Amino acid sequence: MIPSRTQSRRGLTFIEFVMALAITAMVAAAIGAMVSAVATGEMSRRDNRGTVVRTYAAKTRLSAYLARCLSVLDVGSVDAVVWLNDWRSGGTVHASELRWLVFDNANKSIRVYYVDFPDEWNEVQRALQDIEYVSGTDWSAVLNSYTSDGYVSNMTLVDGVNSMTITTNQPNAVDSTSITFDIGFLLEATGETLNRSMTITILRHQPPTA
Repeated sequence: MIPSRTQSRRGLTFIEFVMALAITAMVAAAIGAMVSAVATGEMSRRDNRGTVVRTYAAKTRLSAYLARCLSVLDVGSVDAVVWLNDWRSGGTVHASELRWLVFDNANKSIRVYYVDFPDEWNEVQRALQDIEYVSGTDWSAVLNSYTSDGYVSNMTLVDGVNSMTITTNQPNAVDSTSITFDIGFLLEATGETLNRSMTITILRHQPPTA
């Protein structure tokens, strides 16, 4: 009688077990990195598309004030004061004709401030408070004065803004016929800032006469 042979099975050694775990971990990490890269890439593409839309919207809203304004009166690093119109006539600047475009770092937005008298006032009351100013006036002081009296309103023009600088094409702001905004839009997916530059031409440039 021929004795039967039994085929022995060798189990995994400890080293092989550790190697298997390491390989599994490496594969899982690679898959995770790939999924993360795809997700980040998709978010980045969405952010880029969103920034294009926001850039267009920002230029459109800023142009609504600047393209049709008469003159830029003053420009700081993060704000600009414009003479929007001469609706009181005479070629001089009145408080109600001013617009302050300001970067609000706390709220990450560009806001416009303007003098807004009470609706119940008649024209005589408005005229008495609508003070006339000359070029070179401290426009920040004007805004602060009307704000303290409760006659200033504001609204957001552009949000999601992380930084802003303003330049003009002439050293003296009043002589400028174009104004450039360099805006840093905040990307929500990465927390990074994407910079966009937009130049707006003042179509009917008219400096004040005084």
